[in-house]
Amino acid sequence: MYLEKPLSATISMAVLLLSLAVFSVISNGFVLGIVARLKKLRNYVNILIANLALVDLLNALINMPTYLLYGVLEVSWFKGKTLATLCLLFYRLLQLLNITSMLILLVNVFLALTFDLRYFAWKTEEKAIAIVVVEWLACLVAVLLSCLLLFDINLQDSHVIIYRQVYFTKSRFFSAAYLVPVYRLCDSLGRPGILLNAKEEITGEFSSIKLLMNMLNFYCLGP
Repeated sequence: MYLEKPLSATISMAVLLLSLAVFSVISNGFVLGIVARLKKLRNYVNILIANLALVDLLNALINMPTYLLYGVLEVSWFKGKTLATLCLLFYRLLQLLNITSMLILLVNVFLALTFDLRYFAWKTEEKAIAIVVVEWLACLVAVLLSCLLLFDINLQDSHVIIYRQVYFTKSRFFSAAYLVPVYRLCDSLGRPGILLNAKEEITGEFSSIKLLMNMLNFYCLGP
């Protein structure tokens, strides 16, 4: 069983989580709105950035509210295998999409620095959309495969947080097999030495992406 939190801790966590969710929805929605409204901004890089914004937006709309219900408020009615399975799938899918989206942006900067004009001539909007589609399909397949062994777990009407504790102990391989290698690659590409001879504007773009990656580092520690 899980331990009950003090009321003050519950209120503080709920306020912080709601604030983060609202800020994420507004900021990422703003990014998506600009890219959708202004056709001249729908270039290769902005499509990849919009994809990351979409993942963050879905995380704020799906994962944060559900975690607020079962992890912070611990409402009694949030229980059962169906809810637990859905929470797990969305959590892992958006978690993996978030990391791979940042990896794609980092690889984009790395290739731009390595191949210069040849890479810029290769980039098109259609290729950016194809990369995004392949990324979503690959992440979906990887998450479904990682959850196959968990579908047989049935704790009846246990609370979702109990299911998550069991899922975590049964599927630690997910982080080792999927998330950690991707994150390590992101970290390797993010080392300052790679950008030693970069142009100033590209370095600024890379630094912003690296900051986002560091802020989302904790995703690699989840189930």
